[in-house]
Amino acid sequence: MLEWQGALNLLDWDVDLLLEKDEDEPDAQATVDMELHERTATIRVKPRQPDPELLVVHELLHLSIAIAKSSKTGEEWAVESLSKAL
Repeated sequence: MLEWQGALNLLDWDVDLLLEKDEDEPDAQATVDMELHERTATIRVKPRQPDPELLVVHELLHLSIAIAKSSKTGEEWAVESLSKAL
């Protein structure tokens, strides 16, 4: 996960990864809960998924989009981070 956090410029975030289903979202393969101001997030991935790495990247992108939506500078940060990752 650190590789993807680095690629998406999220190394300053404290991101926990849990292999468990989110009881609030029983049909989701993965979810992310985040606290933007504390720079913390928890990604939950259901066990035995065919491509857990893809699910983690998907949830990290949700985090990037949330940062982008938080302010005009957040949007620029996200665009720069995603363009470098691509």
